[in-house]
Amino acid sequence: MGIGVGSVVRFRSVDDIVSEAPLRDVRTEALASALPWRTFRWHRGQQHFSGYWWSSTMGAHVVYESRLELARLVLADFDPTVEVIVAQPFLLESQVEGKVRRHVPDFLLLGVGRVVVVNVKPADRLAKPEVRATLGWAHRLLEERGWSTEVWSGTDPVVLGNVRFLAGFRRAVLFDPDLLAAAEDAAPGRTVAATVSGQLWRPPWRSQVDWPGSGGPYNELVGFPQRRRMSRVHGEHLASVPSMWRIGVAGGGLPTTTIRR
Repeated sequence: MGIGVGSVVRFRSVDDIVSEAPLRDVRTEALASALPWRTFRWHRGQQHFSGYWWSSTMGAHVVYESRLELARLVLADFDPTVEVIVAQPFLLESQVEGKVRRHVPDFLLLGVGRVVVVNVKPADRLAKPEVRATLGWAHRLLEERGWSTEVWSGTDPVVLGNVRFLAGFRRAVLFDPDLLAAAEDAAPGRTVAATVSGQLWRPPWRSQVDWPGSGGPYNELVGFPQRRRMSRVHGEHLASVPSMWRIGVAGGGLPTTTIRR
């Protein structure tokens, strides 16, 4: 049998019309502008936390259905290789062992030569046979189509904490571009610090976010307001850190610069 034979993808276009195509033929260009497949609802007492994240990648809001999904969404928004983020991009339907099976992934991430279908699941749910079975057949078909798949259950809390902090500066329109050019020589101040933090969200000033750690060039951003809380994750005391921000270009292309308050 060929790739995805008997498997179909349904998605909602921007004008809320449901379209359908065989999995082997569906174009990622069509999925890039798809609306979320499910209708989001909020009600008192619900067990999960849904919401909207303003994405700097998309220049628009992207929906999520849990705080774990929000965490993966924030990381995708920070990833320079991701150019398009689509929540609940499509419904995949296929015949599996004589039964019709359906699955809606959580995110579709698109970049140059890159298609990643992401399912966000808490680690404890991955032990359930029905969850493993669904992810098994769905990911097999998607990978046969030539797309990458990912099951995400969390990441290093330091990385996530750092990216969440930088996310507060992700709206480029709020910052004066002239300040960036003068950031290294400017007099210390809150405005300069905020501008630098905003640029660390995006290339070419993108920062490493896995500090504290070992190895590699030291071009992390430190000196975050929540740094004391994050440092306790590693049991370290950073009493001297609050007086400075350290910034540099990702990949070690330029030496680290220190801006003191």
